[in-house]
Amino acid sequence: MTRWLWCWLLIIGMGSFWAVSAQSGSFQVTVGGGMMELLHAGVQRTGNHWGAGIYAGMLPVQEEGRKAVSFGVDGVYLFHDGTPAGKSHPWFVRTGLLFLQDDTRTVKDRYVFATLRLGKQWALAEHLMLSVDAGALVKLRRSRQISGTVDEITPGFSIGLPVFPAGRVVVGYVF
Repeated sequence: MTRWLWCWLLIIGMGSFWAVSAQSGSFQVTVGGGMMELLHAGVQRTGNHWGAGIYAGMLPVQEEGRKAVSFGVDGVYLFHDGTPAGKSHPWFVRTGLLFLQDDTRTVKDRYVFATLRLGKQWALAEHLMLSVDAGALVKLRRSRQISGTVDEITPGFSIGLPVFPAGRVVVGYVF
C-alpha cells in the first residue's frame, strides 16, 4: 500500500511540474540553504500564479564516515503585490515533500517530510532573485538501521519531534 501511495505522489508531483512548464512563465536555476534541505541546488518553473520545482542537497563538510543528502519536490502558489508584471515581489505559499538520508558508520536514518511554508521573493537584478521562506516540516516517516554494538554507534541527526519549524534562503537565476 505504501508503494502505491509514493507512486501516486510522484505522479502528482511530476504532473504538476509539467503542467506548470506548459504555462508561459520563467525557468529558474536555484541554489540555497535550509533546514533539512541542507545546501541545495535545483530547478523551478513558475507561471503567473503557480510554480513547481525539484532540488537536491547535501552537507558540504562532513566528518569521516558520514553522508547527509536531501531530495525534494515542491509546488508554489504566488500572491502578487499589485505592481506591474516583471517588477512584482510576490509572497508565496510553498508545499512539498522532502526526503532526507543521513548515514554514519553505524546508523542509517531515512526521513520523509511534508513541508508548508510562507515566503517572499525579491528581484536583486534583471535575472537574479532572492527568496526567503519559513514554516513547518511534518515528519511523515522515519526508518533507522543500526549496525554494530551500542558502544560503536555514531548518531546522525536525531529528529524526534513530529512537527518543527523550518526555513530556507534561495538565490535563483531566472531565464
